[in-house]
Amino acid sequence: MTKDISVQEMQEHFADHIEEVRQGVTLRLIDGGNVVAEISPTETKKDATPEDMIYRRASGSFADFVPPPPIESNVDVVALLREDRDSR
Repeated sequence: MTKDISVQEMQEHFADHIEEVRQGVTLRLIDGGNVVAEISPTETKKDATPEDMIYRRASGSFADFVPPPPIESNVDVVALLREDRDSR
């Protein structure tokens, strides 16, 4: 549902109008016959975890971690880093 209100009315009854937005009403602010802003409720994520984090509990020990093999490359990474730092 969309409701048109004047900027003056929004200023006078701000808390009431924000409560309407929380209930799902979209407000269009009118000033001088022109729409100047639209305030709408945010979309809620139904399956979002707190703070939008997805995590799983650790299993095993960090001592059991086997790192991946080193990357084989013909590029000298240290030389690239020195070149980048020296150019600054």
